[in-house]
Amino acid sequence: MLTELEYTQVIINDYLSLAKPQTGNVQVIPLNDEIQKISDLLTSFANNRNIGFRLDLRDDLHINMNPIELKQILVNIMKNGIESMNNPGFIKVETEQERTMAKIRITDTGVGLSKEQLAILGTPFYSLKERGTGIGLTVCYSIVQKYKGKINVQSELNKGTSFTIYLPLYMEQQSPPIQ
Repeated sequence: MLTELEYTQVIINDYLSLAKPQTGNVQVIPLNDEIQKISDLLTSFANNRNIGFRLDLRDDLHINMNPIELKQILVNIMKNGIESMNNPGFIKVETEQERTMAKIRITDTGVGLSKEQLAILGTPFYSLKERGTGIGLTVCYSIVQKYKGKINVQSELNKGTSFTIYLPLYMEQQSPPIQ
C-alpha cells in the first residue's frame, strides 16, 4: 500500500509540474557540484540494479536557473537510464562548455530506442515503462526550452541511449575597464 501511495505521489507531482512550472528562485548553480549531488542521491537506487556512475565533469560551469528544475531534469533522465538497463553497467555523465552553452551528456547502455520511439519521445503521455505516466520527459523538455536550451537524443536498439542537454552558461557581467 505504501508503494502504491508513493507511486501516486510521483504521478501527482509530474502532473503538477507540467500544469504549473516552477517560477522564481533562479540562481547561479555550479553545474558539476549539482551533478555530483544527484549521482550521490541516485547511487543506492542504481546499486540495487548493479549500475554505477562514471562522471567526467570538465570545466567549471555555472548556469542560471531554478535548482529544483535542474534536479528534476537530471534525476528524470538519469533514473530513466538506470531503469532501461537490464544488465550491470554504468551511466556516464559528462559535462563541458560548448560556446555559450553548458553541455551535459547522459549515456546509458540500456535497451535503446527505435527510430519510431525516438521520434515521439517527450510527447505527453507517451511512456515505454509499464507504469510510466509519459509526463517526466515532457516536463524535462519544457523546462529546458524555458531556459532557451535544447535536448538532443541519440539511441540504438540494444546498445543504449544518450541525452545531450544544452543550457545557457551563466556569464558574469563584465565591468567596463577603469580609465
